[in-house]
Amino acid sequence: MKASHAAKAPGVDIHRRDQLQPNGQIRRQMMFRLEILRTFVAVVREGSIIAASRRCGYSAAAVSRQMTALQGRLGITLFQPDGRGIRCTAEARELAEAAQRLLDESSRFHDLAWRLSATSLLEDASSRLTTGQRTS
Repeated sequence: MKASHAAKAPGVDIHRRDQLQPNGQIRRQMMFRLEILRTFVAVVREGSIIAASRRCGYSAAAVSRQMTALQGRLGITLFQPDGRGIRCTAEARELAEAAQRLLDESSRFHDLAWRLSATSLLEDASSRLTTGQRTS
């Protein structure tokens, strides 16, 4: 049996970074993949798991599982059953607006990074040409 290299606090899984804080307290990480946020926004906008699944290219079962997991992670009821469909709660609508702002910012970030990368490559190539270096 190998000895552990790290001390382990009782009840804390040291392999789960989301449970550790610099001050040693356990916390719940509320970081979400952007794709789950896109799906969440689609469900709220469409008002339907099936319509959102078509829009996002996932199965309805996969979208339903994602939304159930998101509700559980947040600890907030986002959707109420409504006949054969769902009804979005006020909290879901408010969170969807915030998620859309985050997605918009992420898109702007990626656009800026792409432009800066392209500019950097052009400047590097230009610099190599003026100094006579090969650009491969």
